[in-house]
Amino acid sequence: MRTGFPSIGPRTAALLAVGVAMVVAAVVLAYESRGQTLKGDEWDYAIRLSAQSLGHALFDPPPDKYLMPVPLLLYKGLFEVFGIGSYAPYRAVGIALVILCAGLFFALARRRVGDLLAIPPTILLLFFGSASEVVVTSLRIPSQIAIAAGLGMLVALDRRTLRGDVVACVLLAISLLSHPEAAAFAAAAAVFVLFRPSPERWRRSWVFGAPLALFGTLYLTQGESGTTNPALDGLNGVVSFIGESLVSLTAALSGVSGLITGPAYDSPLGWIALGLLLGAVAVALARRSKPPTPGFWAMLAALAVLLASTAIAPVTLFRTPETQRYIYPEAILLLLLLVEVARAARLHRGVAFAVTGVLAAGLVSNLADLRTNADQQRAVSDLVKAELGALELARGHADPDFLPFGPRFAALGTKLLLVTPPGAGGQGWAMRASEYFVIARDFGSPADSPHELDDLAGAPAGQAADLVLAGGLGLRLRPASPEPPPASRPRPTVKSLSEGTARTSGSCLRLSPRNGQLRAAITLPPGGVWLTGSRQELGVSRFFSLPAVRLQPLRDSHAAHLRIPRDSSSLPWTLWVDSQRGLRLCGP
Repeated sequence: MRTGFPSIGPRTAALLAVGVAMVVAAVVLAYESRGQTLKGDEWDYAIRLSAQSLGHALFDPPPDKYLMPVPLLLYKGLFEVFGIGSYAPYRAVGIALVILCAGLFFALARRRVGDLLAIPPTILLLFFGSASEVVVTSLRIPSQIAIAAGLGMLVALDRRTLRGDVVACVLLAISLLSHPEAAAFAAAAAVFVLFRPSPERWRRSWVFGAPLALFGTLYLTQGESGTTNPALDGLNGVVSFIGESLVSLTAALSGVSGLITGPAYDSPLGWIALGLLLGAVAVALARRSKPPTPGFWAMLAALAVLLASTAIAPVTLFRTPETQRYIYPEAILLLLLLVEVARAARLHRGVAFAVTGVLAAGLVSNLADLRTNADQQRAVSDLVKAELGALELARGHADPDFLPFGPRFAALGTKLLLVTPPGAGGQGWAMRASEYFVIARDFGSPADSPHELDDLAGAPAGQAADLVLAGGLGLRLRPASPEPPPASRPRPTVKSLSEGTARTSGSCLRLSPRNGQLRAAITLPPGGVWLTGSRQELGVSRFFSLPAVRLQPLRDSHAAHLRIPRDSSSLPWTLWVDSQRGLRLCGP
């Protein structure tokens, strides 16, 4: 009996399912990546595009940096049109590239295993939380462009027409000029073309030869980019690294990583998962009725090139087998390789259901990873915005070479050390204050305003802001006259006093220990404080609810000044005292 509703075929149903998944992914990724800002290498792009001419920025990268003119041209447009005050335009581009890569994967997979079986891996790639550095941030837009262009190249090669080959050649060039991961797609293109019958294989070798020649010409003009990773012990080290990478990749796709604490390659369960996968592939290939397809060899070559090239990357690009930015393209290539295996083996329905179940388990695990890693990325962004807000308060006082991202103060005995790890917000890069101020002049800034800094209270971002502000202002105790300032100066006030006593006299506050202990928090007047007792360790903070910065004691002076320039924040500084000796504090 006809119901009046048109029937929906498998192809239409698959397209609808993938389309709905893409819309849901766009909403989920936009929500989970809220509140972010530029991080890590994105600041490097901003520096290069603000401090250099466009041609120099595109084709003359600094030492140990990639040649990637295509993404930098995109960033130039985004910086000029939208600035960097809001991260929304960059997230829109990143999310669009995630969806595009998944869509191109689906187009390749459905031609080989059918519409329905291509759905599960496509949805997994849309929510691939194991590669959250790619999926929930826009930090890896260059890599995403290279992957999208490489997948588009594979789709074009499938057409086996002159027009398709021209498009494939152009897309491969774009991929190679976006990120070194494109070498894997160049290997796949070479295999696809060389598997064609003679003389077509030679007549069309320009499809991969011309982009490689262009990239090689540009690359050879850049000089050395670093030394081989010393952690790898020759060929054995490379092989071990590739094996560990495959374990991490298998665990991420199957959801096994959710059952493991720590790296998957350190767990027997991770190696068991890889063994089961390799066993299934071996059985499937043994059951095939035809030789492996050119696509199988192409994807095998691509995956091998990607794994090997990342294993021997220069030491400045050191990675672990679980580095997220590489797991994403590795996952795409491994899934395409498995698609070729399934195509050759013609999977039974029961096997197809089992594969779908494994990928569904992987989806559940990756959704959990996506949320966890998105929270971490927001936390990093909060630190970056707070650090930049503090640097804005220190404008005019900070040394041009001061590193605002990630400074950490640590007291070792009585010595104050400024530790500047090689990371912008923990992302493996650093930026000078002078470079930031040029970027802010040209493209704006995502820095927290003074009011937003005032609201940080006890948040970790408040501690980060205090560290940067103290470092930018160069806060330290300096020798001072033993005579206190005039009585007309504003007096420090007691914020809290858990041990000891306090009494006032004119513009001064005298603190004394009780039972041999003095613990107090003192609100400092504008401009700083004059004090005696400078031979003991003191701490200061402003936006953090605990001591954030320790002041190095003065050994050769009894009286000291702590001078603090005034700025637009309404919050006063707090001096933290934890001592067994008394202290006298007076207005600046």
